[in-house]
Amino acid sequence: MANVFSVDDRIAEWRRRLECGENTTAVELCADCPELATEVERRIDDIKHSPAFMTQGAEENSADATVAEVTQPDAAHDTLTFNHRFNKPRFLARGGLGEVYVYDDLELQRDVVLKFIRERHRHRTEFQTQFQLEAEVTAKLDHPGVVPVYGIGRSPDGRACYAMRYIQGVTLDETIAQFHAPRAAQPDGCGPRDTSPFSAARTSELHNLLTRFLASCKTIAYAHNRGIVHRDIKPDNIMLGKYGETLVVDWGLAIPVDRDDSAKASGEETLMPSSGTGSSSGSTGGPVGTPAFMSPEQATGVVVRSASDIFSLGATLYKLLTGHAPYSGESANEVITKARYGSFLPLRRFDKRLPRPLAAICEKAMAVDPAQRYITAMEFAEDLERWLAGEPVTAYRESFSERLARWTRLHRVWTQAILTALVVVSLVVTMAAMLLGRSANSERAARTSAEDAQKDSLRLTAEFVAKAVGQDVQSRWLILEREAADADLATWLSVPFEATAGDRLQVWLSDRKSQNDHSIAHAHAWALFDRQGVCRGRFPKGIGNADTIGKNFIYRDYFHGLGRDIDPKEPDFDPQQIQPIERPHRSNVFQSKADNLLVVNLSVPVWLGQAGERRVGGVLTMSLEIGDFRILKSNLQGRVLRLLDTNSSALKQRGTVLFDSRSESGTLASKSQHAPETLVKELEHLRLTRMQQLREQLPTEGLLKEDFLDDAESDSAHQWVAVFEPVILKTASGDLHDTGWVVVVQQPAAGRDER
Repeated sequence: MANVFSVDDRIAEWRRRLECGENTTAVELCADCPELATEVERRIDDIKHSPAFMTQGAEENSADATVAEVTQPDAAHDTLTFNHRFNKPRFLARGGLGEVYVYDDLELQRDVVLKFIRERHRHRTEFQTQFQLEAEVTAKLDHPGVVPVYGIGRSPDGRACYAMRYIQGVTLDETIAQFHAPRAAQPDGCGPRDTSPFSAARTSELHNLLTRFLASCKTIAYAHNRGIVHRDIKPDNIMLGKYGETLVVDWGLAIPVDRDDSAKASGEETLMPSSGTGSSSGSTGGPVGTPAFMSPEQATGVVVRSASDIFSLGATLYKLLTGHAPYSGESANEVITKARYGSFLPLRRFDKRLPRPLAAICEKAMAVDPAQRYITAMEFAEDLERWLAGEPVTAYRESFSERLARWTRLHRVWTQAILTALVVVSLVVTMAAMLLGRSANSERAARTSAEDAQKDSLRLTAEFVAKAVGQDVQSRWLILEREAADADLATWLSVPFEATAGDRLQVWLSDRKSQNDHSIAHAHAWALFDRQGVCRGRFPKGIGNADTIGKNFIYRDYFHGLGRDIDPKEPDFDPQQIQPIERPHRSNVFQSKADNLLVVNLSVPVWLGQAGERRVGGVLTMSLEIGDFRILKSNLQGRVLRLLDTNSSALKQRGTVLFDSRSESGTLASKSQHAPETLVKELEHLRLTRMQQLREQLPTEGLLKEDFLDDAESDSAHQWVAVFEPVILKTASGDLHDTGWVVVVQQPAAGRDER
């Protein structure tokens, strides 16, 4: 017990000397009994690290200090010192450089945050400088998205600290976890709730979260314009206040860098911290930051610029949209290795309903090459704002159908009004035609009006059918592109072909055909070809004995996209020179050897590798009979619908009749008919004219023939009124695509029945 009291006596003596301003060591206190020095030093160290000691020391050192009350300082007293007292510390958080406590401000009766440099760093010059830089940067970034700093000083034991505003809220990381957490079943017991973040029911929730993230992008844009790079942007370092505040915190790794021209043009003054050199090359000397969110150049330890922060913002958005950090692994080295190569899963792998433009924005910000990212964080924010506002974004080129869908969402009232008007017009035109047709013998004027109405109706019908066929092709392309992104295809195409190893691929093709037959329309077959043109799988395998698996189809138009099949017997035929398609392609119509039907193949490339190193690994195709287009099976109430092919195709003759609604099977493959050469030339001119009109956004109108002679009829005296409309569509890249097909809608000419 004597030794215990002796230790207490030394601690009491240490406290007494500290009050007198002396900082006495344990060795000095235990000069007469050195065996107690170790225990005394341990006890003193525990006391120094306790928040109560910091508060007590602050109160004792400032007990007699009061805030000077000055009404008008003169030249001799233009520097004022305000002393604040804080007590009741509550631990809040601890980071690599500092630790944070919440205190009561006794002067202003409020909660404040005090951040102290950690004890293990207090005597190391580089950490003291970094802590001082953090305090200055946080204080000088005068922006609503940065926590205000109230003052800087030292604790009674000499540790640097600074006081900040206390924010009540949660981190973005916590909010993201809640956003992606599993949802309960519907309360009415009707089944599980649609929990996808991109379902219509959660649109408002997603938009609110993206709006908060937008604010952090603008905060970083402001910091970049002041010449500051954060270097540790992640969901944990973005605070969401209870009342809409969004703040970027923890500037402990921030560094000043030389500003580029765009930052200088912003009009903001360069931030020149007194604790730094004023600018930096941005060289990290090694990976600095959080590996799961850092850019490739930051993970490599090379020069870090504002582009690195833009990548980390994109990585933060990645987790917001997917619920997962871009990189993960069993060790820090594994995560850093993935970060060096920018090796992360495509966003839409997690949820196919994630809007493509939103995924494109995130992936542009996370481009491996800094030059391919957004130039500034503000540009990143502006593209997000465009998506939230329903406008096109710079990171993604919409297809025609996507633009139409977006316009429809933005103009719901107009869309409903237009649809209503079209229905009314259609009813009016139909009723007018019927009424005028019945009274055709009464007056010449009435008969002429009825005929004009019927011609207009024919034009509208032909235009509608042509657009529907084009949209059907476009829809099938989009489905093929979606399925071609499946990782399983890349796996199968990365290994050599083995005839016995295709069972899983056959199941995959069978599933895709079955699923999509219900969603779009029946497909003749699905097939996968590798880069050398070998058929890896086909479902169904073939009709009769036409099993094509393992055979080479490199010469086929749907594989290479050259516009015609190549005869392998040609003298200059060289398989090494034939490359697979790199964009969606529609083959020429050909006659299937398996079942003698007229077939067209739609194909898309299957890409292997990551962005920047992608290559085509194969081709995924969907073949369909011409009669599979749903619109061609519509009931036109006495009118005849035909589809002509004006291409020089595998059918060897232009003007082939691909479809005739009078045919029982919907196709004339067994006895193909052909339009006269003179008509084919007219239709070629119509296609060229229509392409020019669409490019220049001019009004269009189908070709009308009032005395058309149907080549399918044996009685050439029968005349028809026919309208011809080319099938032209827009590809996903926005380019016009002329299929070479022409829709024909015809009805008997007036007076035909009397002949």
